[in-house]
Parts: sequence; structure tokens; C-alpha cells
Amino acid sequence: MTVLHGLSTRVVDGSEANLGVLSVHLEGQRCRVGCEFCYLGARVDESAEPLDTADIRNSLKSLMWRSCGVRRTGEGLTEALETVDGWRRYVLARQFDDLEGWELQNMLTLSRIMIQAALLREESRGVHLRTDFPQLDDTHWNTHLWFQRSEADSLERWGAAP
Repeated sequence: MTVLHGLSTRVVDGSEANLGVLSVHLEGQRCRVGCEFCYLGARVDESAEPLDTADIRNSLKSLMWRSCGVRRTGEGLTEALETVDGWRRYVLARQFDDLEGWELQNMLTLSRIMIQAALLREESRGVHLRTDFPQLDDTHWNTHLWFQRSEADSLERWGAAP
């Protein structure tokens, strides 16, 4: 299970030091390609084609600030989700042996969860403004969202808890 708390403003601010806030608990398992924290169904890309991790990292930071920052729209979040999923298919299938590659894989995984959470929450709360849902909605959204990927059936689950 992956535990995320208080990350929405930390990832988009561009500080690499803030990546350490992500806490991952593997419940006695070692992470491997295709595990529950990686893109399910990914195969290791053995191609010799170079990957510019710095370019993807910078593009991801820019995308997250524009689409998943303080002011959000459903349309912008949906487009960001499609873009991140495309990068994930390309990056998560690779086996990296350097810190930059691992950080990029983690950033893409966390970005997808953040975008999905922002899409699900159809309200504005605090400084996070959904321009298509400008009102506070305590009846439906005064809760915490959680996400979990099951290795057994390859499904991503989410829910809300008070």
C-alpha cells in the first residue's frame, strides 16, 4: 500500500528535496518492474534509445503547475492525466540504474495519483480552486481520498474515508 499525505503543494513547487515526503510501505515485498507501485503490465524497455529524463522532469513540473496547481479545471486535469499516462508508458517500462531515473518514475506515479484525486474531488476547498466546481461541498467531500493498486487483479481502487 502507498501512503500519501500532504503532497499536493510539495510536488508542484519544483523542489526535489520534497520528494522525500512520499512514504511507501511494501509490506515485506521488494519493488520490481510490474509491482503494485509501477505501471502494471510494463515490460523492461531494453532499447538503446536514450531517454532525456531532465526534459521529461521539467515538462512534468510545468504540466503539474499549470493543470494541477491552485486553479484547476476538469478539462485541464483530464488532459494532464492523458499526458502523464503517456509518459508513464514510456518511462516506467525502463530499468534505471541512476537516481534521476528512479525519481522521475516516482514523480510520474505520484503525479498521476494527484491528478486523479483532483479530478474526483468536484468542489473547491481551501486554496485549491476547481473553476468548474467553485463551491465548497461538505456533504460529499468533507473526507479523505485514498488510492491503492492491487497486484492480484491489476485494478486501481480509490475510496473516501472520514
